[in-house]
Amino acid sequence: MNKKKKKGRRIRALLIILCLVAAAVYGGVKAGEYLAYKLTKPIGESENPLEGVKGNGETGGDIALSENDAISLTGTVTEFVNAEHMKKTDKLAGIVSPDYYNTLIKNIKPLKASTPKVQDINFKDVAKKKVIVEVTYIKNSRQSSETITLELSGSSWKVSSVERG
Repeated sequence: MNKKKKKGRRIRALLIILCLVAAAVYGGVKAGEYLAYKLTKPIGESENPLEGVKGNGETGGDIALSENDAISLTGTVTEFVNAEHMKKTDKLAGIVSPDYYNTLIKNIKPLKASTPKVQDINFKDVAKKKVIVEVTYIKNSRQSSETITLELSGSSWKVSSVERG
C-alpha cells in the first residue's frame, strides 16, 4: 500500500506541475499578443482613422472633409451597401436620390441577397456638394468593390450613382 500512495502522490504532483506549465504558457501567449500590439503601434498614431481625410475638389485645390462629414458619409455608405445587398427598398428610399431610385432597384434585382462586410472605404474625389467613394466589401467569401457617388441634397447626402467593379 505504501507504493500505491507514493505513486498517487507522484501522479498528483505531475498533474499539478502540468497545469502550472499550461497556465504559464497561456499567460505568456496572451502577454506576447499584448506586447506585440503595443510595440507595433507607433507612438502618436491617431486613433481616429478619418482624421485629415482629403480629396481633390472640382476647383483643383484640396477640400478637407470635416470629421463630422467624414463620419456621416462613412455611415451613409455602410448603410447603403448593406441595404442594397439585402434588398431593403424601404431603407434605400431614404438614402438614394429620387432620380436614381428606380434605376437602382432594377440594377439590384439580379444580386443575391446576403449580408456584405465592408472592408475599406476610400474617398476618391471630394467636392463641396459631391463625393465619390470607393467601397471594398466581402460578400459570400468573395471580395468586390463599388464606386458610389453621393451628392449633398439639402442637409443630407444621397446616393446618385453606383458602379460595380
